[in-house]
Amino acid sequence: MSDDPDQTRKDRPPRRAQEHFRLDLTREVVAIDDESGLVRMVLTPDPRRYQKIDREEEGNWFLDKYFQTVFNLNDFVSGASGLPVFASERTVDSIEEYASERQAAVASELRDGAYIRPRQSGREHRELELEEEKNVAFVSVDICGSTALRQAHPEGFEASHRILMQELGATVGQFQGSILKTTGDGFIALLDLPSFNVLADSAFDLGGSLLHVLHGAVNPALEGEGFPKLSVRIGADFGPAQIRAINVPLTGFRTLEVTSDALNRAVKIEQSCAPDSFRVGYDLYRIGHVQWLERSYAVDFDDQCVGIPGYQVFEVR
Repeated sequence: MSDDPDQTRKDRPPRRAQEHFRLDLTREVVAIDDESGLVRMVLTPDPRRYQKIDREEEGNWFLDKYFQTVFNLNDFVSGASGLPVFASERTVDSIEEYASERQAAVASELRDGAYIRPRQSGREHRELELEEEKNVAFVSVDICGSTALRQAHPEGFEASHRILMQELGATVGQFQGSILKTTGDGFIALLDLPSFNVLADSAFDLGGSLLHVLHGAVNPALEGEGFPKLSVRIGADFGPAQIRAINVPLTGFRTLEVTSDALNRAVKIEQSCAPDSFRVGYDLYRIGHVQWLERSYAVDFDDQCVGIPGYQVFEVR
C-alpha cells in the first residue's frame, strides 16, 4: 500500500482511467423460447438519462442529459454483437433484510461472545493479483472522532471498533470485494470485477450499503448493549492500479504494495466527507448507472489535494 506523498506531485501527471462509454438501457422481455432457452428483449435508451434528438445526419441520435454528449444509437447496435454480458455476483438481495438479520446476530454476540456467521456466504478474502496495470475501484472507510471516543470509552470503543470492522468487512465480501488494507480506525476496500459497468455499480452500491449496515445493524446493536455508537466517512474512486515490489537487500525485507492515483483520490475524498456521508470522484461517477447519477450531487472539493485542476466530487444520497 502506498501513501507516498508523490501521488499528487504536480510534476508527475496523475494516472486516470481511460474514457469508457456506458449506455443505460431499459429492458422489456417480449418472448422466451423454453426449448432453446433464448430470451428476446427490447432494449431502449433509459429516458431518465437520454433524450432523443433530431439531427441532419442519418441515424437515431440521443443526448446524454448528464454529460451533454450526443451519440448515434446505430453505432452502438452495430458493435454490440458478440459482446459479453456480466451480472453482479453480490450475495445480498436486500440490504435492509441483511442489516436486520445482522443486528440480531451482533446483539447476541455482544451478550454471549459467540460469533454468528451471516447466512449469505460472501466472497472469501483474497490478495490482489495484478500481472499488469488494470482499472479497479477503491472504497476508503474511516471512523469519525475515533481518538476522542477511544479516550472517553477505551474498552467500549475497542468492542465497537471490532464489531464495525467485522460487519463492514463482511459487507465488502458480500459485494465481491476485498479489504486491501486496514488503516487503524478504518480500511480500504478494492473491487476488481470483469465489467466496468458492474464494477462501478457495485462500488456505488457498496458505499451506500456500508452506511446502511452501520445504522441498521451495528449501531442499534451497540446502543442496545450499552456500547458507544460510531460514525464513518466513505470515499470512492476508479482508475488504474498496479503492484510494485519494495526490497531492502541488506535486511531481506520484501513486500508488495498497490500504487494508484485512484487509491489516493479515494482517501482524499473520504477525508473531505462529513460524518456518515459517502462521496465519489468523477472518474467513478462518469461510469455510474443513471440510478446512481440521480442520487449524486456535486460538492465543493479541494482539487489541489489530488493534483487534477477542476476534479469534481459528488455526494451520494
